[in-house]
Amino acid sequence: MSKVLYLSHGGGPLPLLKPKTHENMIRYYQEFGKNYTPKAIVVISAHMEREDFTVVGEHPKELLYDYSGFPIESYSIEYNPPIDLELTDRIFNELSINGVKTNKVTDKFDHGVYIPLTIMYPKQNIPVIQISLKRGLNEQEHINLGKTLGFLKDEDVLFIGSGSSFHNLRAIFGNTDNVKNNEFHDALIDILTKDIPESTREELLVNWRKLPNSIFSHPRSEHLIPLLVCYGIKQSSPIISFDDIIMNKRNICALW
Repeated sequence: MSKVLYLSHGGGPLPLLKPKTHENMIRYYQEFGKNYTPKAIVVISAHMEREDFTVVGEHPKELLYDYSGFPIESYSIEYNPPIDLELTDRIFNELSINGVKTNKVTDKFDHGVYIPLTIMYPKQNIPVIQISLKRGLNEQEHINLGKTLGFLKDEDVLFIGSGSSFHNLRAIFGNTDNVKNNEFHDALIDILTKDIPESTREELLVNWRKLPNSIFSHPRSEHLIPLLVCYGIKQSSPIISFDDIIMNKRNICALW
């Protein structure tokens, strides 16, 4: 049975460089990795956008160090998991059959992939496939992507939506008061957990900008959109239930 996890990957390489400032995050991911070993991992990262949905099943050993201004050791991080071309082809074909315009490429993993996975599965022995966001960041298209990926829901696959439920860098670096962010989080958690028809929940998520302080929390939506993909994956099941939903400072971690 698959698991679906929406998580924050932290600021650039900071979870690996300054673990004391990310203690709760690291502890949760380490425990998760100890308690669950999937046969494969599929990651939808906020840091990969393409004109069409793109499946990365083959990857070079080199990583994409898509950040700047960090110590030199942050540019020598290694993460080189095995490749599962059979699963890559199954995903690509399923998306194509269901009308999802899709490319299949070899590409480097970005930090939204290798930072959390280095913490969760440091042995690097589980195949990893990355799927991009689609430019334009249309909410319904990304929920529909998740629904299509739900064909793997009965298999031992871990889906990770790697982003952040709060991504206003100006506010973060300016130490802005958390009240606005908390109002958005409370509203988002309410949508995800309350007992309402799934059609209503989906409509509310598509229209997340109507939530209080939504644009303050996400001036651009690329870090929230992976949550909608995760929702779509589990909506393909008859019942959505959370094993846990955790709010840590500015970020929500949701596990189905």
